[in-house]
Amino acid sequence: MVMKLTAILMLLACLQVSAAGYSQTVTLSGKALSIEQVFKEVRKQTGYFFLYPTDALKSAKRVNVAAVDMPVNEFLKMIFRDQPLHYSIESKTVNVSSYNAGERLPESVSSYSYAPAPIQGIVHDASGNGLAGASVLNRSTKASVSSGADGSFTLAAEAGQLLIISFVGYGTIELKLLSATTAVVVSSNAEAGGETAAIGLQKGQTLTAGTGGFSIALSPATSQLAEVIVNKGYYTDTKKTSTGNVSRVSGEEIARQPVSNPLAALSGRVPGMFIAQQSGAPGSAFQVQIRGINSIANGNDPLYVIDGVPFSIAPELQNSNNLNPAGGNPLNLINPNDISSIEVLKDADATAIYGSRGANGVVLITTRKGKAGQAKVDVNFYQGIAKVTNQVEYLNTEQYLEMRKEAFKNDGATPDPAIDVDVLGGSTWNPNRYTNWQDQLIGNTAKYTNAQASVSGGSEQMQYKIGGGYHRETAVYPGENAMQKASMHVNLGGGSRDQRLKFNFSASYVNENTTLPVTDPVSIMSYLAPNAPQAFTEDGLLNWADGTWLKGNPYAFLLQPFKGHTTNLLSNLMISYHITKGLDFKTSLGYTNINIDQRRLIPFSTIDPLKGETSGSASFNNSDTRSWIAEPQVDYKINIGKGKLSALAGLSFQQSHNQGKRIGARGFSSDLLLENMQAASLITVDRLTDIFYKYNAGYGRLNYAYADKYIFNLTARRDGSSRFGPGKQFANFYAAGAAWVFSAENWVQEQLPFVSFGKLRASYGTSGNDQVADYSYLDRYNSTVNTYGGSQGLYPVNFFNPMLAWEQNKKLEAALELGFLKDRISFSASWYRNRSGNQLVQSPLSVVTGFGSIAENLPAVVENKGLEFTLNTVNINNAAFRWSSSFNITFPRNKLVSFPNFEASSYSEQLTIGQPLTAYKAYRYAGVDPQTGLFQFMGADGKPTISPIPLVDNISLLDFGPRFYGGLQNNISYANFKLDFLFQFVKQKGMNYYYEHVEGLPGTFSANQPVDVLNRWQKEGDVARFQRYNQDYSTIESSNNAVNSDLQYGDASYIRLKNVSLSYSLPASWITRARLQQARIYFQGQNLLTITRYRGYDPENRNYLVLPPLKVFTLGAQFTF
Repeated sequence: MVMKLTAILMLLACLQVSAAGYSQTVTLSGKALSIEQVFKEVRKQTGYFFLYPTDALKSAKRVNVAAVDMPVNEFLKMIFRDQPLHYSIESKTVNVSSYNAGERLPESVSSYSYAPAPIQGIVHDASGNGLAGASVLNRSTKASVSSGADGSFTLAAEAGQLLIISFVGYGTIELKLLSATTAVVVSSNAEAGGETAAIGLQKGQTLTAGTGGFSIALSPATSQLAEVIVNKGYYTDTKKTSTGNVSRVSGEEIARQPVSNPLAALSGRVPGMFIAQQSGAPGSAFQVQIRGINSIANGNDPLYVIDGVPFSIAPELQNSNNLNPAGGNPLNLINPNDISSIEVLKDADATAIYGSRGANGVVLITTRKGKAGQAKVDVNFYQGIAKVTNQVEYLNTEQYLEMRKEAFKNDGATPDPAIDVDVLGGSTWNPNRYTNWQDQLIGNTAKYTNAQASVSGGSEQMQYKIGGGYHRETAVYPGENAMQKASMHVNLGGGSRDQRLKFNFSASYVNENTTLPVTDPVSIMSYLAPNAPQAFTEDGLLNWADGTWLKGNPYAFLLQPFKGHTTNLLSNLMISYHITKGLDFKTSLGYTNINIDQRRLIPFSTIDPLKGETSGSASFNNSDTRSWIAEPQVDYKINIGKGKLSALAGLSFQQSHNQGKRIGARGFSSDLLLENMQAASLITVDRLTDIFYKYNAGYGRLNYAYADKYIFNLTARRDGSSRFGPGKQFANFYAAGAAWVFSAENWVQEQLPFVSFGKLRASYGTSGNDQVADYSYLDRYNSTVNTYGGSQGLYPVNFFNPMLAWEQNKKLEAALELGFLKDRISFSASWYRNRSGNQLVQSPLSVVTGFGSIAENLPAVVENKGLEFTLNTVNINNAAFRWSSSFNITFPRNKLVSFPNFEASSYSEQLTIGQPLTAYKAYRYAGVDPQTGLFQFMGADGKPTISPIPLVDNISLLDFGPRFYGGLQNNISYANFKLDFLFQFVKQKGMNYYYEHVEGLPGTFSANQPVDVLNRWQKEGDVARFQRYNQDYSTIESSNNAVNSDLQYGDASYIRLKNVSLSYSLPASWITRARLQQARIYFQGQNLLTITRYRGYDPENRNYLVLPPLKVFTLGAQFTF
């Protein structure tokens, strides 16, 4: 119903735009147009028909026209002035006839007031090269146009009006028209960069139009801090006056990367934001941490807000297969091409206004909006391929058989013909066969297809942007595995003629379908001997090899599909009204609906016959989440002397309703019926959910800036959440921030002229975390499929705790921001310390209670502190060549500061006070015993032992958190070419690819190993890294100890060429002939090069059970009409 209502509203809004432009107004510009040409254009735009005798227009004069959204009646009056023609209007028909001889013509048009005259000009750089796509805005009428391929433009304007000319990467010029042929330069922000004098445009200079109109030269901009607007959710600020820590990534940077999830485009670009892709499967999850891990219980996800609508990660968003081990991510349901910008809020000053949900940072996503001007159509298409970045070097058949035979020798045993068929051969095993299972199972080439199209334009009263997209990417697995999604985005904005009332409506819809195997084949790779049987028989059936597969036929898993269908509707309506000078009211209304339908199918044909199953099975998981939010807000601004005071107050009301079910089905008569639940003979309801989440808040902000040098900011919020019990539902959060722009001081300008910008800022405040399951403060039970005495039973899920309360994060930050040489070099350094207390955790309970655990608050304190550095430089900046660089690096530190009664808690075995939450306790590896050939570990007495005592003998603390991370971005443009590339780097530890499965010890049946295990003990006196081969598991104890030692871990640091984008813009002469505004072709790549010593698949996800991220190559083209 809501979708239908939304569609109706969107249709009505579109019809309103159509009506306003089709039947009421005319926009037309040109010189010496024939009257017939004008009639045709008017008919095209308005639907008016012109009737006239064939000879009536012979004496008509050609006309010069410059009309922007002019009412039809006024337009007709204008074009018929000084014409020897009569006209009359009946309904939508214009009857035209010629004047009789001697009949007086209408009075001169000069006595009428009508459309401004057309102003022409050319926008170019210092060398005279035209700048295509430059923006020319009539500040008085709000009409705007974009310059053509050669930089030329025509815009209606009249004397006294202001024209603003701008182009991305260049300074902005503001002209005041004195007449149609003269103008004066009112301002030029390029002067701050020292470039204006070089090209001759200075404030107060008078320009005279030549034959081609005004010649307007723009210079590359190097100082735009005061112009860069950053979104802070409930309000906006500038980079210059901001007291908080906000990082911004533009939509253009995101569009230069071949990604389906915008999070992939943020890696290495935002200081303090650690992002790691968890899998290379389509639609895979991302680990996201903003300034570290705050919560012991892993409630560390940031808050995502899209066009003012919170979009949280919920359990029902997590895929039910093991291809996404960290769960799904909501941003996979957002089209990256719809994004205008992403702001990441980090410190207390920026996040406290989001209260209880800002503890882990806030990610604000703003989607693209329409702009006033003529309709513009943009089409973008690319195709590409992807491959696995790396393969693990496994033993080949010869090495594998040598390992197996040596294991029998070490154990004093001989192979059993009934079991050890890999060594002796059998009916289905050939000891000499060799199969590279990585090539077979993950060696395919994935294919990418992406198509986007949009149309935008509008008038001063109404702007629109409507776009659609299609994205499809296949997997590197065999079979028909793919993710495809279709999306649509609509944005309508406008206001009253006096601009007191404004509105903006945005809606996006995504329909995503995914088909992937239930089990990632990477997880069974090491259980496949290189001489294992062929996967299929000669008849094309699965080869079960008489039950000799260690983990089953790998292709059986690939034929067990996981099918997911997800739809996401997100809509927002923003309405504002200017009440009086300085006082504004606005309200934001949002609605989201996420529906997820997932099916896991296990066909009977994919089950080993020896398991005794009689039919296939299926499970069905459905979740529907609907939420709405309403946020009224009042904003007041006033100038007090040299100061500016702004105040903001608002309320937030939010409600979310989730309904879900998980159903198991068995007993199908045919695999063809697996998706038909009614065809099953046995159906079990595993889970039913019906969850309401309510959230209310009041918030406020007070900001004072004196002379734009001394800035003070106060924010406060009171939140209420239904996730806590009576008396604990509400909490207060606050923050204070201050900044001193010392570069505005006279003594700095005089004594340090090379310092173009300098600011010190600091903030302190609190934010919260309510990432705990709903109803955790109540007793909860679930029904069970088991019965007792014919009655269905219940089992306990949650033990009540009415004292459950908020987790609180106290944030402190100090920062320095500098600009040198008129901001050609900019630098920032931030120090932060966040302390999170009153930890929300699940504590285990005694089995006698009947409950496994209880949700409660622990008085433990977790600290995250660190340093963030950013350096931006404009290395070369001239008309022919531009090169800029951006470098960021973060040094995070995490530790458990305190934990009362720690030794008595269940966390004492896994955590250590004073150490990071990511630190693991491990035995200290001491090599292989030269006598026995078994692993040794350092004991408490400092001597090696093969049997270490847990928590007693020497322990290594291995920190898996990043020691530092960051990125280096370069942007180079020359002539029509543009090259952008990003190197990402991370210093960290990871799990080695040795002994990852206790079931698969080196030397045991069908357990292949990395070639590193060739460095093993063979005889007495050998000094080796790995213990002797063993096939009967008699060395299982020492192997288990090795898995729990620092032998298992190593350096997983890496430097990665994360992204490359090379584009070529077609010459202006070609574009003009093709009647295009812009056209370019491009190459984009992702994960193209990795430098690392990591021995597993990929250092980014550090997971040997999951497909690694892929390297992607794409070619595409973009056209603007």
